[in-house]
Amino acid sequence: MCCCGCGRPPPSDVAHSNASIHGKGMAIKSKDEFTIPLNRICHQNLDQNLSRQTRQQQLDWFIEKLESTNETLKRLEDAAIQNYPESF
Repeated sequence: MCCCGCGRPPPSDVAHSNASIHGKGMAIKSKDEFTIPLNRICHQNLDQNLSRQTRQQQLDWFIEKLESTNETLKRLEDAAIQNYPESF
C-alpha cells in the first residue's frame, strides 16, 4: 500500500501505533491490528516525533490514518470476494 503519511507508492513499512491504548509499552510494540503503512522517512517521523506534535495530536493523526487504511483494506477484500468468491 501507499504511505499514509505522504502518499508515496510502496515499499512501505508496517508502522505500529505508539499509543498505550493500543497495547504499546516499554519495549513492547502495539498489537498488529493497530498498524498503518508508512515509508521509511514517515515511519521515522512517527517514531521520533520529528513533527513535534503533542501525544494527543499524534494519536488523532494515527487513528485517522488507521481508519483510512482499514476502509481501504475492506474495499479491497470486498472486491476480491466479488471477483473470486470460490477462494473464500
